[in-house]
Amino acid sequence: MRTYWNSTVTIKRRKIARRRLSTHQNVSSIGKPIKTSKTGKKRANSSIKKVSIKKLEKKLQKYLYPLIKQRDGNRCISCEKTITEKRNHHAGHYAKAELCNLVWRYAEKNINTQCGSCNLWKRGNTLSYRRGMIKKYGEEYVKYLDSHYNEPLPLEFNPRLYLESLIYHYERCDSLDRT
Repeated sequence: MRTYWNSTVTIKRRKIARRRLSTHQNVSSIGKPIKTSKTGKKRANSSIKKVSIKKLEKKLQKYLYPLIKQRDGNRCISCEKTITEKRNHHAGHYAKAELCNLVWRYAEKNINTQCGSCNLWKRGNTLSYRRGMIKKYGEEYVKYLDSHYNEPLPLEFNPRLYLESLIYHYERCDSLDRT
């Protein structure tokens, strides 16, 4: 037996794993054990996979962003130009999506229509965006958003459940309120 502790432990673990595989009746064709319950029966939900958070966010964006664009029409909130091209029509965030928590990232009032020039080339055109937000929602709301967008979420917050509930809501929604 080897003298190194890590090697000894590794060898013992391999031997135990081999014994388990050889005595295990539910082994797949490639030698990996099939997941079973304590009674030896196959699990009913072993084939069900959860959708990743990123995929849920993409699905939510697919439903939410067109509603935002429909709500705001073809006007950029920052420069107030009329947007004529579809590829130039963006859903811009006042509180940057990568900086705010999940609740504020998909809050309807945090997302507004922006032209591609303001959203991409001018990095959100924040000063003009702020003026547009104050004009649209009022100064109190903008100050509230500025002070609360980066607050940590509670420990019991379930992002998967939250995203699924938003997707469920916006799938069935025809339009948003023009406030």
